[in-house]
Amino acid sequence: NGYGTVALGNGLNGVQVAGSGVDATGATVYSSRNQIGAPGAGNLIAGNVANGVALVEAAMTNTVSSNYIGVNAPGKGPLANALVGVLIENGADNVIEANLISGNAGNGVHIADPPSSIEATGNVIRANVIGLNAIGEAALPNGGAGVGLQNASQNLIGGAAESDRNVISGNVGDGVIVQRSPNFSALQNRIENNYIGPNKTATAAIGNGGAGVHLFNAEVTTVHGNVIGGNSAGVTFAAPNTYGNVLTANFIGADPTQTLHFGNGEHGVFVNSNAYDNRIGGTAPGEGNVIAFHSGRGIWMTSANALGNAIRGNSIYDNQGDEIENKLGIDLAGSGPNPNDLGDIDIGPNKLQNYPDLIGVYAFDGATVVNGFLNSAANTEFAVDIFYNTACDASGYGEGQFYMETIALTTDEFGNAGFSHVMSIPGQRAVRHVDGHRPRRQHVQNFPTVPQPWRPPWSTAPMMPTTARAI
Repeated sequence: NGYGTVALGNGLNGVQVAGSGVDATGATVYSSRNQIGAPGAGNLIAGNVANGVALVEAAMTNTVSSNYIGVNAPGKGPLANALVGVLIENGADNVIEANLISGNAGNGVHIADPPSSIEATGNVIRANVIGLNAIGEAALPNGGAGVGLQNASQNLIGGAAESDRNVISGNVGDGVIVQRSPNFSALQNRIENNYIGPNKTATAAIGNGGAGVHLFNAEVTTVHGNVIGGNSAGVTFAAPNTYGNVLTANFIGADPTQTLHFGNGEHGVFVNSNAYDNRIGGTAPGEGNVIAFHSGRGIWMTSANALGNAIRGNSIYDNQGDEIENKLGIDLAGSGPNPNDLGDIDIGPNKLQNYPDLIGVYAFDGATVVNGFLNSAANTEFAVDIFYNTACDASGYGEGQFYMETIALTTDEFGNAGFSHVMSIPGQRAVRHVDGHRPRRQHVQNFPTVPQPWRPPWSTAPMMPTTARAI
């Protein structure tokens, strides 16, 4: 109605932009460069029988900006569109920006690519509030996911600039889901610099009912620089064709200051259903994720055929595990610490990679020396990533809070490799424990150290434990 408080919806979509596909000559007829709303001149698009805005079949380079979609005029309550807030179907290079997209019955935004000559690619979703009220401080949920990508490739959710950030929180389903059906593609999408679960100011969690980010048969997706907290799960890798995805520089369970606890449901990252060759973190500057404050594990991997998933350079701490696992930062197969086996021939997630046994950590002549031993596959190159923690874990199996450096090893014909490594840290140092595992490994060893604790230059607390992981 005229007050924007009661639905008098249209019989189909609120706004539809559509090309006519391919004409009789074989040429594609586009509908492009249309503007739906603008800063200071947004529309109220709500209460419609189908979608709020539909950009379909060759709708290209259109902009949807500054609208209220699925809510009442004050932006405080729902006035649902019966399907999706913004639908892009076989449309490319469209920009959805600075909208309030909440209260819709389905997904807030849905990008899909059913069979067509036009691919749903190059679309940008940025600077929107999806699932909260107008001020971004209370849930006003969409009935599905905040953003859904189905069989769609090379789309961007968020962006490198702070002004590109979407706030995707409070929705009934996942915050963001990327999924692929058989014989389709969903590859090279990028999810960057969003708040997924926190409120608009990242001072409280208003989580989504599903995972913060759900990759289901997704391929080569980049999830980078997001704050993902307060959701039923943090990041989920699921389905057997989920591969080549990269998860870097995210705060999963913590705010960017790491002072607020935004733990997701149970686990920070969950890898199952044969997902393979994915990368969680990295050892280059700025690649590691912070994974903290979960009631379960930091990272949990369950499927025996979930192989080749590299876990490196992350800051994993203050995850509670349970009465059996007891704060395992990384857990393979869900059985707590797995014993090493001679030659590393057992099977399971990431082949249940053996972890390095630590012989000693010593402060010697102004340096810290780490001695250890690895038995695994014969004649194979490995990397042992070293971490430190601010305290030893009572379980004897800690996590890995601060990445330090990597040791390269090659096993002999019996699968053995020893190491005695001088840490490249300036000044006096003493490491209270080192834990070891391949970046595909799940648990670590506490190892007490020797004299004179060293205070790292970025901390006022004495350095106490260190962590190592081998790949």
